[in-house]
Amino acid sequence: MSEEPDPTIPIELQFGERRIRLVTTTTIFGAPQDVALQELRIEMSFPADEESEALLRSWKA
Repeated sequence: MSEEPDPTIPIELQFGERRIRLVTTTTIFGAPQDVALQELRIEMSFPADEESEALLRSWKA
């Protein structure tokens, strides 16, 4: 049985010898009641693998 393809395309950032893989999501509010929310976009990035998560956590300290 073949493995299903990953539906995401991670962003890879290189910092010297270190590489971080991130998955980014964008949230858009579809039918806001407040006009101010109409233009609001929220973009968030999450580590795509355990190595990236460990590196990001080490930078947090």
